[in-house]
Amino acid sequence: MSGKLGTNKIKNLRTLCRHCHVLRADRRHRGMIGKALKDGFITSDWREQIWKE
Repeated sequence: MSGKLGTNKIKNLRTLCRHCHVLRADRRHRGMIGKALKDGFITSDWREQIWKE
């Protein structure tokens, strides 16, 4: 389970690097995307790099 219903219990945790986490297809990540763009961490073509799984 993820998002608002998720928990930090060990069985629910996954480790993703910042790049992969930001580019997951999830509307709730818009703030992270904006920050990553501002930081120069991802490029302006980030939409082409989104992944769903």
